[in-house]
Amino acid sequence: MSVASFLNKIGANRQLALSLVFLLFGALHLHISLVDHYLYKTNCFDFGVYNFAFRDFAHFRISPCPLYHWEGDVTFLQDHFSLTLPLLSPLYWVMNPIFGTYSLLILQWLFVMFGGYATYKLILFKSHNFNLALSAVLVYFTIYCRFAAHNADCNLVIMGSAMVPVFYYFFEKRKIVPLIILFVFLILNREDVSLGIFFFCLMLFVIHRKNGRQRNLALYLALASAAAFIIMFAVIIPAVENPQRPYSLFNYAALGKTPKDAFFYVLSHPLETIKLLYTNTTGDPYFDGIKSKFYIVFFLSGGFMLLYRPVYLIALIPLVAKKMFNDDPVRWNVESYQGTEIASILPCFVFLTLNEIKPETIRRVLTTFVCIMTLEVTLYYMYRTHETYYGVNRSNVFSEDLYKMSDDVRIIRKIVETFPDDASICTSGHITPHLAFRDNIRIFPGYANARYIFLEKHGSVFPITQELFDSELEKLRKNGQWVTIYDYPGVILLRRR
Repeated sequence: MSVASFLNKIGANRQLALSLVFLLFGALHLHISLVDHYLYKTNCFDFGVYNFAFRDFAHFRISPCPLYHWEGDVTFLQDHFSLTLPLLSPLYWVMNPIFGTYSLLILQWLFVMFGGYATYKLILFKSHNFNLALSAVLVYFTIYCRFAAHNADCNLVIMGSAMVPVFYYFFEKRKIVPLIILFVFLILNREDVSLGIFFFCLMLFVIHRKNGRQRNLALYLALASAAAFIIMFAVIIPAVENPQRPYSLFNYAALGKTPKDAFFYVLSHPLETIKLLYTNTTGDPYFDGIKSKFYIVFFLSGGFMLLYRPVYLIALIPLVAKKMFNDDPVRWNVESYQGTEIASILPCFVFLTLNEIKPETIRRVLTTFVCIMTLEVTLYYMYRTHETYYGVNRSNVFSEDLYKMSDDVRIIRKIVETFPDDASICTSGHITPHLAFRDNIRIFPGYANARYIFLEKHGSVFPITQELFDSELEKLRKNGQWVTIYDYPGVILLRRR
């Protein structure tokens, strides 16, 4: 069979074409996650913490996470109030015997795949156009933030945002029971999600303002979202937070200390608020252009189509605002999970807009242009970006360096397999996710109660500096309480006498 006839056969068989797209991109994204973890490129924060909490919840516990040791006794729910991991934790008993510490990566991948399929179903339902729906899936899987999210390993935002297209599909199909179940899941995904769902439902209210049933449903969900947001920050978070370590993830000093302060600031200072969306508020020129890069990536990846249908921008308001108003410039970028919330829903908005374009010829041209530009932007930033907040950029799937196993990793893999399950271990960032399925795991230099200290000597020292890391390690070498078991150029293992 010739290549031409093979392609024609695929084009004539929609199910085959759809299956190939999901098989290709599903395998690609799963491959990236698993290889990163296998080669010890995943990080303690957030993946090591998630693995500890996943196992802890599966044992019906809410223990202080020892990986937060320098902040005191802080549980996972006191850092981020989210019930996603508790809800998923029964799967620990099914998946851990087979997949071990890869389990959450696989679950996250399933969320992403489900979001892609819902995107396809939504566009197909609204347009009755298979090519448009398939193009939406291509953009969903190839948009730059889909690859950049791998730099963050595993995150609640990646899981939750992938469910928004599913929520949208259930709403349009009027599947009330699964819609309500998913609404509750999203509200409980993270403490700030309810604000995003409020604006999303407000958008649906405007779109369906002439359809009484849909309009009222959107209104009820919007009101429920607003109530959930208020209850979360006024009641739940104060009730569960550690008094010695108050909730610290509302980092919007330019707007105020609380969501209430921020709300009134936005109303009373609209021009200053708008300015915050594009200016570097740190005073450090190193962060110049980060916000612009974010806008460029999404504008060229189909975002420009929303100028034709600006009602969809309503749903993006809180997603852009919480990124750009944040005190931490790391949040402004597209090099991690920070852009995933928009990347997950933007293809739906873009291709619903394209569905309204007439005539058909122009729609086809614009659809092709959106797909090509999304791929071009992704490839451009894959090769242009070399480092991120999390270390070496892992979004470039075509880089040979991402698949090379160093001698240090070979040594680490062998040593990790020797630790008893109940061993108390202090280790470094890239090793932690592999050893987090235990009660006693700490990140260096929190070795006070550790039986073993197992470290990479370079490149994995967070939350301290390399200088402090080297200084603490040198003290241990001279300390008679510790015996050096292995000491390689890049790896060291010590055991308490």
